Amino acid sequence: MREGWEIKTLGEVCDISAGQGAPQGEDNYCLDGTPFIKAGNLEALVNGEREQSVQKVSKEVALSHHLVLQKKGSIVFAKSGMSCMKGYVYTLQQDCYVVSHLAILFPKSVSGQYLNYALHFFKPSSLAKDASFPSITLKDLAIFPIPFPTSLQEQLRIVDILDREFAKIDALKANAEKSFQAAKDLFQATLKKELEPKEGWQRKRLEEICQITAELINPTLPEYINQIHIGGANIVAETGVLIGLKTSREENLISGKFPFDETMVLYSKIRPYLKKVCCPDFQGICSADIYPLKPNQDVDRTFLYYILLSQDFTDYAILGSARAGMPKVNRPYMFAYTCSIPEYEEQRKIANRLDAVREQTNALQDNYQKTLALCDDLKQVLLRKAFNGEL
Repeated sequence: MREGWEIKTLGEVCDISAGQGAPQGEDNYCLDGTPFIKAGNLEALVNGEREQSVQKVSKEVALSHHLVLQKKGSIVFAKSGMSCMKGYVYTLQQDCYVVSHLAILFPKSVSGQYLNYALHFFKPSSLAKDASFPSITLKDLAIFPIPFPTSLQEQLRIVDILDREFAKIDALKANAEKSFQAAKDLFQATLKKELEPKEGWQRKRLEEICQITAELINPTLPEYINQIHIGGANIVAETGVLIGLKTSREENLISGKFPFDETMVLYSKIRPYLKKVCCPDFQGICSADIYPLKPNQDVDRTFLYYILLSQDFTDYAILGSARAGMPKVNRPYMFAYTCSIPEYEEQRKIANRLDAVREQTNALQDNYQKTLALCDDLKQVLLRKAFNGEL
């Protein structure tokens, strides 16, 4: 340990507590009350969203639910559930109420800004127990060790350096995101232009150009063992890249599975994932949250894929999925969608042109992801230097 530094536990330098249970029901929230921070808010808050954007509660609701107001400057992070493994650490910018799933640290004798940075390097998630439902106890947090310069002035000097360097890194990320967003906007604009009806195109309902022919299957049948399964929520990225793959051996507890093959287009019908579309290049089974769509003989599969990826279809699907529970697009509504399509050969030409633009978008997405990873690595290098006393 460098001279002038010491190891202290969080319990020595902070008041440690947790929030309270969230009031249930929309009628308990209002427009002009005090923000109520939940685990699901952390990512957006860490990325710059204002606290006023989250749900709020009135004084009357706070009193009736025995909510404790947490002070501005308190540091919060998830202590239970999978959220506690995501690493989001946030400092309250005003007095707020906080949900019970979050741990709350109020710094007493150290710089809160320094402590926030420290918790991005000495991650509380390292204390999590039970991989199936991770949790961090307040008792374990109290004995969690963190290195501190004994001088508050030195802590603030380190914070100032990290603030400036992190701002440069965040600017690099923002520029990469801006470039990627411009590429996505260009792709959508090109897609819209290519799909605009022209002379000779025919107006058809979706049910006239594709169908769902697959029947539910028993995934334990020998021919489906070791086939690929695509889970509902994470089936595909917007660019058509397959993610979240599992073998059917792992799917015995999931009901409702449909076979698919290389001739189909897969479309997620659950509302949060309505732009998840792909053209698989293998056979497998998919969950009942996904429509395996087989284009008719006079319809090009890739052209159908682009119809489903278009903003016009996405807006239509969102409108039809706006209902309670788990919003999703039902089959009759989806198949009632109308679009204009040309002859098969023209479909192929359009699909090829769009493929070329999409390849450029995918390349920029790859660069964007690499830039994000590089920026995260740079931040970790800076944090390592900071807490080794090398800044």
